[in-house]
Amino acid sequence: MDIVDGDRCYAGLGALPEKPGGVVLVVQPQATLQVFEDMARLGIQNAWSQQGADSPDGEAKAEELGIHLISGECLLMFLQPVQSIHKWHRAFRTIFGKMPK
Repeated sequence: MDIVDGDRCYAGLGALPEKPGGVVLVVQPQATLQVFEDMARLGIQNAWSQQGADSPDGEAKAEELGIHLISGECLLMFLQPVQSIHKWHRAFRTIFGKMPK
């Protein structure tokens, strides 16, 4: 069993003890295609592709498989509490009406 900082690691989505409600992708863009295939096979429908993991091919694959995908947005702007530079980005985007809902 692999442990990192006290947390158990799993070999892939299929090895998880229960199906997650969504997946955050922080992988090389070429790896997203396989992750989306695995998600579709397991019935996982929500994904967030963190910057650096997103690609046009990945977005097309997610759409093809019926996966609800958020990409091009930094997850740290949406998690609470918002800290650091993300707090300023969030405030700026909220003021100018560009914050996704």
